[in-house]
Amino acid sequence: MRVGLAGRMLVASGLLALIVAGVFVLLLVALGDEREAERRAEQAGSVLVTATTLERLVIDLQTGSRGFILSEQERFLEPWHAALKEIPAEGRTLERLVIDPVQKKRARSINEAIRSYIDEWTLPLIKTARADAARGRTLVAAGEGKRRMDAIRAQFQRFLDAENAIATDRRADADSAADRARAVGLGGIAGFVLLILLFTGYFARTVVVPVPATSALVCPRAVATRSGSSGAPSTRCRRPCGKARKSWTASSPSRSKCSVSRISRGTSYA
Repeated sequence: MRVGLAGRMLVASGLLALIVAGVFVLLLVALGDEREAERRAEQAGSVLVTATTLERLVIDLQTGSRGFILSEQERFLEPWHAALKEIPAEGRTLERLVIDPVQKKRARSINEAIRSYIDEWTLPLIKTARADAARGRTLVAAGEGKRRMDAIRAQFQRFLDAENAIATDRRADADSAADRARAVGLGGIAGFVLLILLFTGYFARTVVVPVPATSALVCPRAVATRSGSSGAPSTRCRRPCGKARKSWTASSPSRSKCSVSRISRGTSYA
């Protein structure tokens, strides 16, 4: 079954709309990948900030307790008290932010070491130093607190090194996703323009070109009749020209001339 002009135009328009929709879907997917990669990179950065903050708070515990024991002045315990209040929340935040399973395990291990340092070392140390300053200095000189702190800082270092590597990889993924999104966007624009040009060319071939080609087969001979006093043309006769005349006269030899219906008197050939 032959498809008419309107049908062909409808099919071409549908294909154009389908292809354009597909390009936009690909662009949306690429943008979604870019946003996800960017989110993961930002999350890794948040983990680094939180871990660094938690490590600083643990160091404040050490410096605050040492300052108090050496000076026997309570004002040196201000950062120590502040660190005791902030450490639990920062530790929970760190574990919540970490996504990588290995890093999450390291974060738990760090929090356990910090709790052990607080419960088993710094709290008993301050309590002892308040009661007996000399005994407190003896405990610090023994080096137990330093060994614990060095172990905690080593854990932080391993955690931060691994998280920096993860952040670098995620940033590279985000950059790659952004490049893909730009490529899809530019390709979509170029493809859209190309499709419009192809559609315009198809429209010109199927609609615009056949119209003058058809009209060229017929040569109008103005045949007008004057009706009454108005003198307005009332009838036209078309005589085939060129190749059309041959086929027209061959199929109907008796029609070598146009027959003109005289509607009124006084027929004139224009």
